[in-house]
Amino acid sequence: MRAKIDCFVASADTKTAEGNILQLSDDKVVNRISTISRPQICDTATLRQIAEQTQATYTLLVLRATPLIMGQHATERLLRVAHDTSAVMIYSDFYEEKDGKLTKHPATDYQEGSLRDDFDFGPVVLLRTDLLKEYFAANGGGLLPPSGYSFAAWYALRLWLSTKGAIFHLDEYLYTVCDTTAVPSACTENK
Repeated sequence: MRAKIDCFVASADTKTAEGNILQLSDDKVVNRISTISRPQICDTATLRQIAEQTQATYTLLVLRATPLIMGQHATERLLRVAHDTSAVMIYSDFYEEKDGKLTKHPATDYQEGSLRDDFDFGPVVLLRTDLLKEYFAANGGGLLPPSGYSFAAWYALRLWLSTKGAIFHLDEYLYTVCDTTAVPSACTENK
């Protein structure tokens, strides 16, 4: 498969960002990695900046500044599913590490036509880059106010993407979200 991924990682601190970048940089399907100096990717200006910078066929967003352990071949699996399903967005289930214990965190199945703003897609999503660029070229399909959104831009983008194709929930546990408040754990040992 020749499609590649540009990654954009939310970053609240250098240590977390470096750990996440290190994992993604070893991945053969990752074209480029950029850090976003924000605890979350949720505002219009940041998403517009990502749309302008991304060049690969797909864009992977780490929406929250949280330490991650990507599973073996996780990005390749997301890419394969994106290719096979032609979905506009793919997200997966994940594990959560808390107090040294791993628990499964199944993501919510996306419901076509739903307007709810509390879907839990997890912190890692894969988008088709052409549609991300089209969204901002078309001013969010008329959804973007002139000043943009401070917190609702991700929601508006997700709604618009749902009008362009399927949002696909991959029912597989592809990565681990690490507990940042715990004493040394498997997450910190792998970084």
